[in-house]
Amino acid sequence: MLWVMEIHVKLTQFDITRKEITVLADGIADLNGDRLSYTEKENPSIRHEIIFEENQIVLKRLADISSETCLLPDRKGTASVNSPFGVMELDTVLKRWSRDSERWMVEYQILDDSGNAVTNQQLVWELKGVKE
Repeated sequence: MLWVMEIHVKLTQFDITRKEITVLADGIADLNGDRLSYTEKENPSIRHEIIFEENQIVLKRLADISSETCLLPDRKGTASVNSPFGVMELDTVLKRWSRDSERWMVEYQILDDSGNAVTNQQLVWELKGVKE
């Protein structure tokens, strides 16, 4: 049985295309094995869930406009955005990933219908207070 731990998380987004760095989250998070849950720094009503498993990484944004990005290590995944106007789905490509007890990282692209990258970013979660 896994226990939920309250930890500190800092999420930094590195926009590779624009060469911009943004801190998206910096606060309390819940860690339950492969699952991390936290709120956005600038909008605490928006919750994120990260599921970091061996065969897939899932990034979920839970809000009025929600999204789910599924990153697969050996083939294209999907990014789905659900809004009042409908659902938009795009392909994803996982470029690099790593995970240890203090740092989770993914680098990925979201592709348009022509296969061009519309998003090219690296996300780094720094975890503090994790007990092995």
